[in-house]
Amino acid sequence: MNNEKNDTIAAISTNIGRSGIGIIRVSGALSSYVAQKILGNIPKARYAHYSSFKNIKGIVIDKGIAIWFKKPNSFTGEDLLELQGHGSPLALKILLKEIISIPNIRIAQPGEFSKRAFLNNKLDLTQAESIIDFINASSIQEIRAAVNSLQGFFSNFLKEIIHLIKKLRINLESIINFPEEDISHLSDQNIHNQINSIHKKLINLYKKASENHLTTANTKIVIAGFPNAGKSSLFNTLLKYEAAIVSKISGTTRDVLRENIYIDEKQVSIVDTAGLNFLSKNEIEKIGIKKACNEIKTADHIFFVIDAYTTKPNYQIEKICPEFSVIFNKVPITIIHNKIDLTQEKEEIIKINNRYVIRLSTYTGKGIKILYQYLKKNILFKNTNCNFFVRERHLNLLKKASNEIIKAKNNSQYNYYELIAEDLRLSENLLNEIIGKHISRDEILTDIFNSFCIGK
Repeated sequence: MNNEKNDTIAAISTNIGRSGIGIIRVSGALSSYVAQKILGNIPKARYAHYSSFKNIKGIVIDKGIAIWFKKPNSFTGEDLLELQGHGSPLALKILLKEIISIPNIRIAQPGEFSKRAFLNNKLDLTQAESIIDFINASSIQEIRAAVNSLQGFFSNFLKEIIHLIKKLRINLESIINFPEEDISHLSDQNIHNQINSIHKKLINLYKKASENHLTTANTKIVIAGFPNAGKSSLFNTLLKYEAAIVSKISGTTRDVLRENIYIDEKQVSIVDTAGLNFLSKNEIEKIGIKKACNEIKTADHIFFVIDAYTTKPNYQIEKICPEFSVIFNKVPITIIHNKIDLTQEKEEIIKINNRYVIRLSTYTGKGIKILYQYLKKNILFKNTNCNFFVRERHLNLLKKASNEIIKAKNNSQYNYYELIAEDLRLSENLLNEIIGKHISRDEILTDIFNSFCIGK
């Protein structure tokens, strides 16, 4: 894409489908030429103009609003033309085809408008990433987090730490290069204290970022357990419709069923799996069990369903299902003690062996309200103070930057100024990579922006 960054690009920016309004964006040096060809003039900048959109023969394709943005005062930082017509997919395609028939105008690649905004310093990389996070948001929490990131909340935290690292590094390099100069405020203890302060800020930011990452991620809950425990009944109960076949015959569920539900506008992925009958000789059932195992390994949370009527109430899952003892120690588990209508037990939530046990009946609905309350409080909205959107890329770089500061702390005990300065430089570079400063690896940018929609 480097060789094409000076091209003029065009794309449909709204969703392909019938709607009230459809928008086409054109960005680049030839945007004014496109305006002259399609509109017959270059509109006054930053004003909405009701115009006819014509082809090269002067035939009107559509009518709508045209807005002209003169660089650098546009989203991309380039000359930009926005055509807001009717949301007819066919009309939009005809108009776009007319635009790209003009020499040296091409279709934009996915995320190319946002990439140009980044390259022209209109957004830093975390702000650019927050655009696609906003589009993909599945809850009000995620929308707020994405908006905060777009406004620079996360970037500002990073820039504050980068500034402190850079300031200390420059002072250290002054001591190294000009030892005859008296920099009295930089005693060995002062250097050590500053590094400690930077490390604490990085740890706090990493902790906050990790919490935000968990809060904004789409939660995957896997329903697991032995055959005929009521897993599919629980699946249907959570969905509030019968998506899974429910039968008294053991092993009815053979494949993985996956549906998304919304709880207080938070998207949750619910996965129903085959019963874990490890003694089965049925080849199809074995395939279902293998698929269930794969889902369990990638779960954010497991609902392990136990049949209260036929199973001894042993809540030590590692013992009754030793095949998953390692996974069960890593993934949070809630035990669903089902069929209390047959045992005459009361609906309740208790804690046994550091795990929550919810006693309920999917048949009568007793205890389901408790389950929903538990879902909201302990799984979905455990951290409600979500300030910004965080990606795995950010966490990895924060961790690496923190490790470099730890090295600097160790070296400061022996006053190894050259090594400390190098550790600080590496940490500074890693943090700058998060916001996209000094980033030179085009494949990284391509990977990031390729996840965007065309037209964004």
